[in-house]
Amino acid sequence: MPPKKSKLCNRSKEARRKRLERAHQSEEQIAARNTTQRIRISESRIQKSKRQRDERLRQNISRNSAAREHHIATFRVRELDRQQTRLFSQTRCWIYSIEWQKRGLPHAYILIWLGVKIISAEIPDPLIDQELFDIVTSHMIHGPCGIFNMTSPCMENGKCEKRFPKQYTNDTVTDIDGYPLYRRRNFENGGHIFTMRMSNSTNQVEIDNQWVVPYSRLLSKTYKAHINVEFSIP
Repeated sequence: MPPKKSKLCNRSKEARRKRLERAHQSEEQIAARNTTQRIRISESRIQKSKRQRDERLRQNISRNSAAREHHIATFRVRELDRQQTRLFSQTRCWIYSIEWQKRGLPHAYILIWLGVKIISAEIPDPLIDQELFDIVTSHMIHGPCGIFNMTSPCMENGKCEKRFPKQYTNDTVTDIDGYPLYRRRNFENGGHIFTMRMSNSTNQVEIDNQWVVPYSRLLSKTYKAHINVEFSIP
């Protein structure tokens, strides 16, 4: 006896869903491969630029002193490094401000106009890029605060002053107040989750894309550190 029409429709829908999932995974794998290629090229540029920077610093400071003792010379060399490395291909323009922290260390705020999309606010797929997954889950997770930790330094009047956890969204859009809402898919729509231990206890909590600080795949894999990258509305 042939199956009922409803079962045939369900099977057809299921097959179509699986095809779409395979196509989406293929696109992610291609994007990850292209990103890896760009990172390898940029890493070689960075290493070459670092050697040149170290040599320029040695030529412009006294032999028995360290680079951290010569702030002006260091920043002049770093500016040359930034212009020549071109991590994100050609930039349209840029502006930056250097501030000095209480510990005496310089702190840079840099605004760059780019023609390419480089920001992500999602947990990477560990099956596609385990290295990036480890970096993001180690360095680019906010808190967690709120119901997980009401005594977190970011909490003020019972709310996170950094607006975490962020809301889920399947596409990057601009909010009515001008702030970007980066794509943060929930688990049902393709997002990823992982389990982490709270710093103030032994409790294990599940973390998803609501807690990810926006980052650049290229910068994160290159420097393996916390580097927050944000989109600014003109």
